Amino acid sequence: MPASKREPSWPTLYFNEDMATVHAQLRHMFVGCAVDPDDIADDAPVVLVAATLPGRQTVVDVVHAAGVAAVGLPVAYPYDGRELVAPPVTQQIGRQVYAAGLRSVWCRSASGTGRELAWFAATRSAARAVWRSPLPYGAWRHVRTLDDIDV
Repeated sequence: MPASKREPSWPTLYFNEDMATVHAQLRHMFVGCAVDPDDIADDAPVVLVAATLPGRQTVVDVVHAAGVAAVGLPVAYPYDGRELVAPPVTQQIGRQVYAAGLRSVWCRSASGTGRELAWFAATRSAARAVWRSPLPYGAWRHVRTLDDIDV
């Protein structure tokens, strides 16, 4: 697509609500691949980063039924009948949220488990890392809660 026709983009960080969602997302990433998370070595380049976000931000709720309906998604979102809602559909919602000046979309995870937050980073506010550096896969692969992580 020529540069003049490309969709606008902006920095976006994607956060998982909890470790169950992290693990579900990882399994989801490997759907259709010849390997799964159990096949990955502890030193694989799959890391975990925890962060705190600035307070008092207005987000769009695409978790509860009213919010799902308000953005025009099916009641069963993240599914549309038998399959996941197509990424171009959710990306368009993200563009509308961003254009309205809102900071993020809180939504049901496409992994089928838990919730995610798509946070639109801005120069006037920043996410703050919880740990000094990302945790290697071996440090969190079997962890079920953030409290179980030894950092």
